[in-house]
Amino acid sequence: MPLTSNTVSAAAPMPTPSRGSEREVFLDAVRVIALVRVVLWHALGAAVLTYFVAAVPTMFFVTGSLLAKSLRRGAVKVIVDRARRILVPLWVFAFGAYLVMATAHALDRTPKTAVPWRDIPFWILPIDDPVGSKWEGGYMSSPLWYLRALLWLILLSPLLWWLVRRAGLCVLAVPLTAVFVLEWLSRRGSFTGTWAWRVGDLALYSCFVILGFVHRLGRLQRLTRWQWAIIAALAAAAAAVWCTTQPVPGHVVNDSHPAHLFVGLGWLSAFFVARPFIERVAATRPGRGLIAAVSPRTITIYLWHSTAVIVSFEVLRRASLSFPPGGWVVALLTLTAGVTTLFVLAFGWVEDLANKRPADIWPQTAALARRRRRVPFAAVAIAVLGALVLVAAADESVFAGRRAEAASEPAAGDASAAKGSTLRVPSQAPKAPVFVPATTASPTTTDTASSSATTSVSTTTVPPTTTRPPFDASTQKALTDALGAWMAANAAPGVEVSIYQPGRIDWSLATGTDPASKAAVDNGTRFDIESITKTFTAALVWRAVDQGLLDPDAPIGALKVVPEFTYAQLTVRQLLRHATGLVNYRDTPAYLSNALAIDTPRKALAASAGQPLKFTPGTQVEYSSSNYLVLGFLLEQVTGRTYDSLLADLVQQAGLGPIPHSAPAPGLPNFSTAGMMPTAAQLARWGVALLKDNTPQLSEASRAAMRDIDPATGFGGGLIGYCPCTKNPDGSSHFTGLGHTGGYTEFQYTADDDIAIAINVTDSIYVPDNRYDSVQALIGQLRNIALGKPS
Repeated sequence: MPLTSNTVSAAAPMPTPSRGSEREVFLDAVRVIALVRVVLWHALGAAVLTYFVAAVPTMFFVTGSLLAKSLRRGAVKVIVDRARRILVPLWVFAFGAYLVMATAHALDRTPKTAVPWRDIPFWILPIDDPVGSKWEGGYMSSPLWYLRALLWLILLSPLLWWLVRRAGLCVLAVPLTAVFVLEWLSRRGSFTGTWAWRVGDLALYSCFVILGFVHRLGRLQRLTRWQWAIIAALAAAAAAVWCTTQPVPGHVVNDSHPAHLFVGLGWLSAFFVARPFIERVAATRPGRGLIAAVSPRTITIYLWHSTAVIVSFEVLRRASLSFPPGGWVVALLTLTAGVTTLFVLAFGWVEDLANKRPADIWPQTAALARRRRRVPFAAVAIAVLGALVLVAAADESVFAGRRAEAASEPAAGDASAAKGSTLRVPSQAPKAPVFVPATTASPTTTDTASSSATTSVSTTTVPPTTTRPPFDASTQKALTDALGAWMAANAAPGVEVSIYQPGRIDWSLATGTDPASKAAVDNGTRFDIESITKTFTAALVWRAVDQGLLDPDAPIGALKVVPEFTYAQLTVRQLLRHATGLVNYRDTPAYLSNALAIDTPRKALAASAGQPLKFTPGTQVEYSSSNYLVLGFLLEQVTGRTYDSLLADLVQQAGLGPIPHSAPAPGLPNFSTAGMMPTAAQLARWGVALLKDNTPQLSEASRAAMRDIDPATGFGGGLIGYCPCTKNPDGSSHFTGLGHTGGYTEFQYTADDDIAIAINVTDSIYVPDNRYDSVQALIGQLRNIALGKPS
């Protein structure tokens, strides 16, 4: 998972005091709870987890309390001691990471695997975030942002401790104010970018370090459980108000410092309310054992667990196993725990040395401690590291940034939908249309072009008097046979198809398997339609135009939630038609260097905003998903509602039934550009709802603008035109179908025949390279069979 400072609710906890020091059960227990939540978040990547157990604030609170206890011995000594406890395990991890990256580059000397030797200083002393190669995809380097934040606060701790002893909680006024001032400046565009966020980190987390100092001074003990409960309730209410009234990108708490402040304070207060219960559980034999095993290895677990996550995910992905609902999550978490334990056995003893403790292969194991000189610690570490190198050498895609997959399963536990949260084959621009002269004018077409009047598409249905052949068992068998023959000829593992013609045909067929989940597909299988989500966004945008909320041809102005976006001169029409020159976020240096760090729509658009436009807006057309990210933020800005709430209303209005919309995930910002997961039948019905029934209730002008297809590129104002394409005698262009394509999915509605077809190929429409044309031919063949026309 991408473990960046502004999205990851993770914390490398402050290293445990030496074994001889007094144990503090409450602090140890909440540190273990937070660390477990860290692993869950990085393994599953569900945004909802960021609302439960605010790990970073909790860990900084523990850090502050332990630092205050140590600072009584002298500032310089404590800084050196704490830095050693962090840096020594980091250096061992850095050696392993560079060894693995260098091995990958030796086997595949491409820019993707190039080793960032110039960044070694930050792996040695993380005063800035260490970065790895594009190949490792962030699984090794991204978690290290926390060590930068932790080091900064350790260096500042003597000053903060001095201030707290003299002014108490009043010191909190400075960082608290800074959190909200920085948020305000960011929205205005006055102080943005990477360093602005890092200063925000410093302001936010210093609040919890200060609370830890106050706790060490004994002043928090004056509060009763009822008082803590009141604080928790007020913090929860503040968090709810902020998260529902203010922009929280991707609904991820960690993407908003103020939201994180409220949620963190609420959970910290809740821990104090539950303190007696926590201490009782921690005092039980299982509780003592867990704390004894985890506390001396917190740095090791933090450094290595994300590598364990991706290794575990790849093992499960390659295993020919099928799981019941929820089974995949259980298997992933179980395997992650096992692989993390292996890393702890191999490298945990380094943390002992860093803390000036006798090295143990397993914490608190007296028998092994007595024989520790006989344990070949280095040999064990070398063996495990060697195994990791061999795994990387055997299959470079284990870490590959462009192809690494986020390890998560939908909350519903539907294994067939698991691929919806992975880095999949991306949607691509359609092939340029090829036109042939029409022998006669295309029937009942309506001109939908701009002033040049060169484009037309059919917008009416077959007249009621037209005789339609029966859609009987023989027709359905012919469809099934054609689909089976296509699958065999194209080596497709699985296909889902739905054909819908109102009042006559409502037919679906799913056959084969999903290679990502190994599960059989059926008519109820949901799949990520990727960029077809843009058709829903386009409908919402044109509806906002009809409501007077947007002007399609006026400059859009500033985006409040993404102040880095400075291309205020772009228009809504240009964005809908991909005529802006805005660089696709997938093609930015930020994404190419660490795709998994781009895990929110805000980050994706910020990455695009940092690049110059590829051409003057309005002069060319080039597909870019970033255009529709802008439209999503614009919809939220002008309506005052979240994109998901607008989307849910549109889906309900279309009578499609519930359609999940995947939350942003590592490498997949989703939002208004991707992530909807319908069935094939729902997608086919959407084609009819949008293009025939007009359930979005768009004006005729907006409908025409949406269907206005550029004959040179096939792009319209939210739709794509599909061939066969003809030139009418009057010079206008005619497209047989309208719809959209995703990386695996396509839907087309043909108004001439009033029929919609949706198809999902479980291993991609675009791979292998020649499959796109074959899919178009299949859609045409299925349409002809269903209509009783010659194939």
